Amino acid sequence: MNPIKLVVIEDHELMRFGIGETIKTQRNINLIGEADTALAGLKLVKTLKPDVAIVDLILPDLNGLELIQKLRREHPPIKIVILSAQSHEESVINAFKFGADAYCVKSCKKEKLVEAIYSTIQGEVWIDPGIGKTVIGLLNTNGKLPQKTKIEKSIDCQTHPISLTDREIQILELIAQGEQNIIIAERLHIAVGTVRTHVHRIIEKLEVSNRYQAAVKATKAGWLKPFTDLSDPHISDVGYKEQSKWRNAL
Repeated sequence: MNPIKLVVIEDHELMRFGIGETIKTQRNINLIGEADTALAGLKLVKTLKPDVAIVDLILPDLNGLELIQKLRREHPPIKIVILSAQSHEESVINAFKFGADAYCVKSCKKEKLVEAIYSTIQGEVWIDPGIGKTVIGLLNTNGKLPQKTKIEKSIDCQTHPISLTDREIQILELIAQGEQNIIIAERLHIAVGTVRTHVHRIIEKLEVSNRYQAAVKATKAGWLKPFTDLSDPHISDVGYKEQSKWRNAL
């Protein structure tokens, strides 16, 4: 594939330098521009048309959420990777509601940042596994997202039944645990391509935009068992169905 074109919108020079050094080790990612303010970043994206933008949530001129919203509205194809020191639930949830594709904390290992970039290019939503579990846990606790927006309204539970297969439920549970496709494939003993196909169908059936929204919707509806162990190779589709009487409400 063609090298991924990347820009960084981050006001701390040392952080920009560190990201640049990390990207230098990647043959398939080119860092084509940097900006230290949101407005400069918007101009940069308009001029260079990158594939991915790494964005800090705290910038000197605009709130990072405003920047995400502007990028999503003015440059729909771009993938937005948040790299922030903030790791509390509200920041993560709001970033995704406004249109982010990935969320990394600044304490993450450089390999995780690279993984996030590649995952978004493949159409996946990437969340640091620890953060992902925390966010889904918050939803399990109170059943709603903070500060309701148009994006959240679009993932509100439907009133009519949705037909999900047992395998799709298994995959949704693993997505809700923060797992990526390769790990889901390993745990369910199926091909990564098969996982991608199931995820695509889940997104279509639930009428959402991405896997993260699918997990949120299913969790809010009470369709998932967050602590089910799906790693047991002896759990077949039939066996799982027998354990899934709770799905009768679908």
